[in-house]
Amino acid sequence: MTCENCGRRADVPASVLDALRRVRDTGVTDMYQREMVIVIARELSMAEAARWLATNRHLYFDALSRLDDDGRCDALVLAA
Repeated sequence: MTCENCGRRADVPASVLDALRRVRDTGVTDMYQREMVIVIARELSMAEAARWLATNRHLYFDALSRLDDDGRCDALVLAA
């Protein structure tokens, strides 16, 4: 994937992917709700990942697309 703004390959830190997986696994929010995902990441004591997500908002959906090894995003995990 490339950055929408600059066209370069976007590097997503492993800690950010881990935070996204942990938020997804809580089932608390739809993963397309970026702002809520950032809040939950902070609440899960993943402040650095939350900061990266807040700073790199334009790369959020690129990061979601990298969650699973098979390329599946599974972003529509909804709260029960």
